[in-house]
Amino acid sequence: MAQSGAALGSATSSGNSLVAQPTSTLDIRITGLDGLRGFMTLMVVISHFFAELPHGISAFGFGFFGVIGFFALSGFLIGRLILEKKDHANFMTVFYVRRFCRMIPPFFLVLAIILGLYALFGHYHWSDVDVAFPWWSYVLFIQNFFMVSANSIGGHWLAPTWTLAVEEHFYLIVPAALLFTPRRHLLKGLIAVGIASLMFRICIFGFGMAPNVTGRVILPAVADTLVCGLIAAVLFKTEGIRWEKYDWALRIIPLVTFMATAVIVFLENGNGPLFPTIGTTLLAIGAS
Repeated sequence: MAQSGAALGSATSSGNSLVAQPTSTLDIRITGLDGLRGFMTLMVVISHFFAELPHGISAFGFGFFGVIGFFALSGFLIGRLILEKKDHANFMTVFYVRRFCRMIPPFFLVLAIILGLYALFGHYHWSDVDVAFPWWSYVLFIQNFFMVSANSIGGHWLAPTWTLAVEEHFYLIVPAALLFTPRRHLLKGLIAVGIASLMFRICIFGFGMAPNVTGRVILPAVADTLVCGLIAAVLFKTEGIRWEKYDWALRIIPLVTFMATAVIVFLENGNGPLFPTIGTTLLAIGAS
């Protein structure tokens, strides 16, 4: 990566012209991450269309794996962005304007279409509107709290939007957390948050302290998946780490964590507390 950045950053002169050069590693597109994002998207789409419906094929129900990967990737990319740009005077303004322009217009368009379809066809059983949440809960990105209150994902066509709510809550918190936490305490703080999130899920799925949906759709319950990505970003931006020394570990750890998760799923047959607790964390570590 460092060598590629140096190569891309070298100026090339032709006459009086000078080729523009990247000013940071953020200007270098990592195609591998694009491919990973596309793969995880396919996982979610296949799961929704072929598994999460009556008489669906349970073997295709791996969408949650893709969601965890998305969260880890989001934590890494946002963490890397904040750590690299945080000293710019207008960082916070640019950060939130870009997040708004990237997410809000397409989401509101889809929301308007689906709510219109609900108004026209919501009385038919195939619309799957057993529990309807107010439209403004989606606009304000608080639909996940309604899911917890009702112990239901609500209308199925809008159910996946809980991930957007988690992302928006994450965006509200993490810039300030990274900006105001001293760098020497950052990794320790992130690890503490990740452990607290895992303990929260154990209390939910292991001891029944809240409805199971709570452990899946709100930020405190899935914070460790995003934090794993943040930790990867902090390490990535830490100077002096000789990554070639850890090449074997970086290749082996994802295989070990994914295989361990697969074993947990097989042993529990989808009906135990280990996968939604420890399995989720293992997936996030492997993805990161």
